[in-house]
Amino acid sequence: LERRCPLAPTRVGGGVSGSSPPRRPAAADGSVEAEDMTKHHEVSFGSACGCLNLRTAVQLFAACTLLHSLCGVLSLATEDTRILVGGYTLTTSTAVSVLGCLGVVLSVVGLFGVHDNHSAWVRSFVNFAVLIRLPGILLVFGFDLFALRRCEYLAKLGGGLDSAAGKAYNVAIETVAVHQACAQTRAWYIALTLVDIGLSLYAASFTYRWCHAIDQCPVYHITLDEEAPLKLNTGYRYPRSYGAHNVQQQGVSQL
Repeated sequence: LERRCPLAPTRVGGGVSGSSPPRRPAAADGSVEAEDMTKHHEVSFGSACGCLNLRTAVQLFAACTLLHSLCGVLSLATEDTRILVGGYTLTTSTAVSVLGCLGVVLSVVGLFGVHDNHSAWVRSFVNFAVLIRLPGILLVFGFDLFALRRCEYLAKLGGGLDSAAGKAYNVAIETVAVHQACAQTRAWYIALTLVDIGLSLYAASFTYRWCHAIDQCPVYHITLDEEAPLKLNTGYRYPRSYGAHNVQQQGVSQL
């Protein structure tokens, strides 16, 4: 049975993909232009974000996840990326670093998968983004909001309350308190996290659509531009050792 592509065919090069492109008249010397000699075309599987090709959108999603994951890894050494990735407690800081390391590896796998049209690799990346990364972001977000409620109290004391009480020194929350930026940090952190979650969910939806299209549709349509069926010597009328070429040779030798 023929497996039909669930997506609508797209026009490539003036014709419908999957069918033979229209031939241009040959030149005076009988040559055909190079573009007319092309027999396969890459199929467009639709668009995302209103203006991007679906393949490009998936690549952009993997690249943005890679950059965000790198920021999570960099949070081990600097507090400059903390407002983007979170981790305002000692526990969530460790979770952000682990998610960052996993995100770097699987984002690179996703980029290679899109480049090679390998849907299994891309599906591994998007499964991580939906089933591991997003729940991890939500958990980190909840614990961080609870920790940031103490920021104003620490700011009044000039910071250092945790270490004075014998607790482990929390660099992230103490930095915000010392700079008197509790309200601004909390507002920006909430806004950036919600945007990250919303965009990740939308990007995951069209990434799954790309994987489904790759699995169900041929990536390249190959046309031979043959109107009549090819004539093949099957050996039905002649034995295997007496093909058409051997028969012609025997006729010439008899002459």
